[in-house]
Amino acid sequence: MSEWEGGGGPPVPARGGTPGNGSADASEWGAVRPGAIEPLTLELVVEGTRGASPQELLGDPAAVQISGDRRARLHRRPADADAEQHPEDYQGGRPVTEVYSAGARAGDGPVRALWLLVLPFLLVNLAAWMGPGAPGGPHPRRTRAHGVLTRLLAAALTVQLFTAVVTVFMDLTVWQCALTSADCSREHPWIRRLDPADDGFVMTGPALAVGVFPGLLLIALLTRVGRRTWFRTEAVRPAPAPAGGSNDSGVPLAAPGMWYGRRQVLRLVAGHFTLALVTLTVPFLAVLLGSGVSPAGGSGAVGVAGAGVAGLAGFITLLTVLEIARAGRGTRLDERSLTRARWLPTAAIVLFLTAVALSWTVPGTDIPAGGHLPGVRPLSSAVPVVEVALVAGLFLCRPARSSRGSGRGVLLGCGGPVVALLACWLATVLSAVPAVATANLLGGRTAAGVEDIEGVPVFQHIAALGPLLLVYVALPLALAINALRRRTARRLHFEVERDYRGEAADRLRSEEITAARGSAALTGTAPLVLGLMGGAALVHLLLITFAVFDPVPARPGTETLTQVGVWLGAPLAALLVTAGWAAYTWPAARRSVGVLWDMSTFWPRAAHPFGPPCEAERAVPDLQWRMMSWMRATGGRLLLSGHGHGSVLAAAAAFQLEPRYRRRVSLLTSGSPLARIHGRWFPACFGPDQLRTLNDGLSGWRNLWRHTDPIGGPVGDLGGPTGDLGEAPVDGVPLRDPLAFGRTAEHPLYAPILGHDDYRADRVFATERALLLSRLRPRGPY
Repeated sequence: MSEWEGGGGPPVPARGGTPGNGSADASEWGAVRPGAIEPLTLELVVEGTRGASPQELLGDPAAVQISGDRRARLHRRPADADAEQHPEDYQGGRPVTEVYSAGARAGDGPVRALWLLVLPFLLVNLAAWMGPGAPGGPHPRRTRAHGVLTRLLAAALTVQLFTAVVTVFMDLTVWQCALTSADCSREHPWIRRLDPADDGFVMTGPALAVGVFPGLLLIALLTRVGRRTWFRTEAVRPAPAPAGGSNDSGVPLAAPGMWYGRRQVLRLVAGHFTLALVTLTVPFLAVLLGSGVSPAGGSGAVGVAGAGVAGLAGFITLLTVLEIARAGRGTRLDERSLTRARWLPTAAIVLFLTAVALSWTVPGTDIPAGGHLPGVRPLSSAVPVVEVALVAGLFLCRPARSSRGSGRGVLLGCGGPVVALLACWLATVLSAVPAVATANLLGGRTAAGVEDIEGVPVFQHIAALGPLLLVYVALPLALAINALRRRTARRLHFEVERDYRGEAADRLRSEEITAARGSAALTGTAPLVLGLMGGAALVHLLLITFAVFDPVPARPGTETLTQVGVWLGAPLAALLVTAGWAAYTWPAARRSVGVLWDMSTFWPRAAHPFGPPCEAERAVPDLQWRMMSWMRATGGRLLLSGHGHGSVLAAAAAFQLEPRYRRRVSLLTSGSPLARIHGRWFPACFGPDQLRTLNDGLSGWRNLWRHTDPIGGPVGDLGGPTGDLGEAPVDGVPLRDPLAFGRTAEHPLYAPILGHDDYRADRVFATERALLLSRLRPRGPY
């Protein structure tokens, strides 16, 4: 039993007395009785992606860590380290400032660059949260259907990844080159040792086992990383609710199980592990079952055993697909057993070992010349078709119409399906490029004719055009966006002159400010860019699907385009990894790439367990535990201050508080993407209704923003015409940036354009902070 579950909830503070003395007085907690000790006020600061260090935020280089480990820490000034022991020193509203900072996270540092190699997994996890609703929210039927389809789509992406591994190593390298083409094996001495006719393996099984080894290493790596990050994120338990308490606001982010994916992610890990291993098993079973290959001994016993194992594989696959479809995220803390999910990987391992053992009885001399490895081409052809069908189902699950309070999000509610479509397209391209490159390296079939080996199907040649298509679409888009930025800057010139009326004319300074505002305004073009990229990806995927059903030989010239696409694949992948590395190494890149990364990894892994880990599943329970334990221990008040991505974490943690705790909390957000980004892309969780519910439950909320900030914006821009949420306005007037247009006595040098950074440098921040502290009083019995 937890410390909050046995005593009827926290003690009730008495009016005019010291909180926590057990008084039964249930009247409003108003002014403190003369001579009594006023409860403490804690200011909990949650900084964003490129935030200042705790020492800088506290203004004390000697700031000390009072709690936490290497992944999350709490810092205070040395003089405030034991403030709870001396509440008399903090009378008159003086707060105790405390900074929450993330340390070494599972997806941080240079490892972030490697996570970008599984970008399709990240995108499908985002698509899972961009649906018509969320667990515990509106549209339950559409929400369930959307969740099932995204999880099945994630499973298809896993099968596609391992099918690509099978194609490169088992089909092209071992089967087509080493076992069925004497010319290919002679031209590549490093493959010759696998050729049965050249003192290689006598049986087929050992040769295929060599080819399956990279796939096994990939399974081990992904499973290891998935379980390791699970221990650091999904397994962190939120604070338990006190006895008799409830959080019944109906908002998905307020659900107790929102940030506790322990059971769901373990089920998904087991399911995807099973599907990956079954995919590696398919070639061994196909070799046993036919394609002209006869079992050893001629008795047929091995073939019968192979048929039995194949039937068992189909049954395990069906159970795994059903388990993945049912592995949704609930609204409560689910601690039930995972017995059903645990036996699936064990059965898949036994199945794989049995198939490998039986394949060792197939002589290498019985393999027919030419052709693909049995089972590989049907599998690789079916996956894109299944993915297109699942994406079509996602489009049918979008919200039918817009409600007044939540909206349908970007692209008329099609943002989630389009992101899922891009995930499928990217996975298809990333699977085809290595296969076509390997076929060309080994001298396989090109688009113009036949060489030593069969090579890859025509649809993979078409898929390998993806990098070239990306360049053709991205370059015009970049030019159009740059032209739009310049046009917007010219339009904003009059606004800058109005905001700095009376200042001496300075054309260069004015252009600098308008350029910053124009660049910040480009955030609103993201849905248009997404839609155009999604349209191009849809056309490409449909061409790939048509080529699967109608493999017409490519026309002359296609070979050259395919080669260009393959050549562009490696530089584009290197560019992607470099972007992730730059977000860790270069401060300038961290401002853009790092912010996008943190926004993407804010959401739990609801569809694919091998995607980047969710930072919020560690940070939100941390903040919830801190606020609950501190308010219970001291009976005090709390100001929650969040900047940038930290404001999203702060709001999510506030949602997790019970209403009686939440009304003792004020929220100060600056540079917040709550409405501008999260509210538009994830309206089921951060729509106007949800933000209004949060504001109504807080003691107060103020939001600061700038026109030059590309990330933050007004919280009420999705609400009513006045931009207000609840009873009091949340958004103030936009902060001036720069603080001074020209040289002044206070700014003898030109003031910098801060954009998303350093909101605390503005005096308005201190004014709003003081206002919230002065108004911070519980509005009901505690």
